[in-house]
Amino acid sequence: MPTLWIHLALLISLDTKEIQQGIDTQSKLKKPFVLPAGVHTVGRLRLPSDAHLRFAPGAVLRMLKMNSEYPPPEKLGFEPFADFETSRFEHALLFGSDADNITIDGPGRIECERTQRGGPKPISLRRCTKIKLDGFTIDQAPNYAVSLIGCEKADIGNLKITRALADGIDLDCTRDARIHDCDVESFDDAICLKTSASLQRKLPTSKITIENCRLRSASVFLKLGTESYGDFSGIRVRNLTMTGGMGNRHGNPGIALETVDGGNIKDVEIRNVKMDQVGTPIFLRIGARKNAPSAPGAGEMEGIRIVDVEARGTRYASVIAGLSDAPIRGLSLVRVSVEPVGSEGMFDSRRRVPEASSAYPEPIQFGPIPASAFFIRHVRGLRLEALKYLLPAANPAMILERVSGDWPGCSPVGTDRLVCEGSDPGKKLDAGSRPQGTRLP
Repeated sequence: MPTLWIHLALLISLDTKEIQQGIDTQSKLKKPFVLPAGVHTVGRLRLPSDAHLRFAPGAVLRMLKMNSEYPPPEKLGFEPFADFETSRFEHALLFGSDADNITIDGPGRIECERTQRGGPKPISLRRCTKIKLDGFTIDQAPNYAVSLIGCEKADIGNLKITRALADGIDLDCTRDARIHDCDVESFDDAICLKTSASLQRKLPTSKITIENCRLRSASVFLKLGTESYGDFSGIRVRNLTMTGGMGNRHGNPGIALETVDGGNIKDVEIRNVKMDQVGTPIFLRIGARKNAPSAPGAGEMEGIRIVDVEARGTRYASVIAGLSDAPIRGLSLVRVSVEPVGSEGMFDSRRRVPEASSAYPEPIQFGPIPASAFFIRHVRGLRLEALKYLLPAANPAMILERVSGDWPGCSPVGTDRLVCEGSDPGKKLDAGSRPQGTRLP
């Protein structure tokens, strides 16, 4: 393209009405609307069925400066028992509802230009199917950068989310979706799966694949929950890199699986995760805050496999905690390598850890943990294989309380607790023969 035409293209600036007309016209033809190079400052754009918004190289979609220039958050007419951001979708830059075949792609940018949380969602899709998001950047999002609820068949790939002030990518009550090859930097959760009551009924999140992503977060890197009214199943995660150093919200967990509103979490496999400067490597929690309509009580967590995890520069021990009447069942930790925290003499192996069943789920909710690497309680069918401490572990390295299954040899303390000592760096702790008394009721 001649230099003159490049300069003219950079001067193009379309307004909200022009872009909306282009999207509507091209969607009827089932063809993409190509947003030309240039900066386009716009209000809300609605995505109908067969909408295809394609960013040309150099194209920038920029939010208006005032949140009030966008449609306000909808009034639901019912109590969603969920965060305001989780349950509202119409206050958005790109909004689709009850639409099929929505694509947003191309090497462009969505620039939100916000410095504090609260405002429109850059991409907000409700009850949509056949979604493809690919290849663009979202910067300084004041709300969940990509927010889907009640959606099916979504492919979210090659996105770059930078300086997000809330969550990066949220899938709520969504089925058959893939998140891949994304870079996410967020003040709140980087990737979060939910099953809220925001659609006024119990819906699952299932058949989700997350792979080949690089995450940075001041909060949780990968989370199932906290909204957990419906069930989670068929979750597959692999090849993630997590880098901390941004903050310590909620204990800054790398992997957090949380059911506290009565939903079940079953059949989850997480493989090949590298963590650096992450606060808490692993946090699994069954709670009973019952923050949902007709919550039946504590949910179930079963069939969880966490394999090939390496965590360096951690700040807290990993916490895995079911409830006495709702234990975690069928948990495997295989080839998990961690840097223990603290120093010899810091931990009292007899210190009791509160149940805190109704508290907001976070590893720091229990107060000081009396172990340097793992605290595991209320688990039935625990499998530990080839655990490794990357530094000398202060004793006790691991405490098992009301746990049954396979583990390295540990010493009983009282009637319901086993204390496991640390090892030399690099020495693996393998499940195998158990000394007498290591199987707890």
